Amino acid sequence: MSHTTRIESLETQVRTLKRMLFGAFGLVLVGALLGWATPQTPPDVLRSKRVEILGDNGTPVVVLEASRVFGGADQDPRFAGKLILLSDDGKQIASLGSGDFGGGSLGINNKDSMPVVALGSSINGGGSAYVNNSAGKTSAAISSSPTGAGWLTVNGKEGNRVVALGVRPDGGNVITWALDATTITSRQPSLK
Repeated sequence: MSHTTRIESLETQVRTLKRMLFGAFGLVLVGALLGWATPQTPPDVLRSKRVEILGDNGTPVVVLEASRVFGGADQDPRFAGKLILLSDDGKQIASLGSGDFGGGSLGINNKDSMPVVALGSSINGGGSAYVNNSAGKTSAAISSSPTGAGWLTVNGKEGNRVVALGVRPDGGNVITWALDATTITSRQPSLK
């Protein structure tokens, strides 16, 4: 075999190997693109004890969590769900909670994470609403019980009770005024 024939043979083999290599590379590329473009089906259920949604600065702005709560001294610990909304600087703005014990809560805070409004329901069917001043002291409150009793209170800036209006479970009412250090109470029996 002459040199020219050998060189032509080698050049043909190199061209064939190049074509095979580019063909194999093309198949791998097409396969990768098809795999990437195929839509993935999301799972039907996502399970986690805590989920955080992050803001642009990487801090959580929404938190969903299951936390352990205690319903009282005579009850076993239970789990409750909670949704917390946070500002960009990590301060709590609002929260919504509920538990398997039947109670629930909604809290709204000011810019300093101090509670301003709190709504709640209890395990036995009562409910309450509180409005706080900027120092976190209760300014006004409304509460009820499953027995039919209920209260409306208005407090001073330090959280001290100034006026309280109430209804007893038997239907009678109670009115209380606190003037300085003196408390005046009026009780009226039920009108049966």
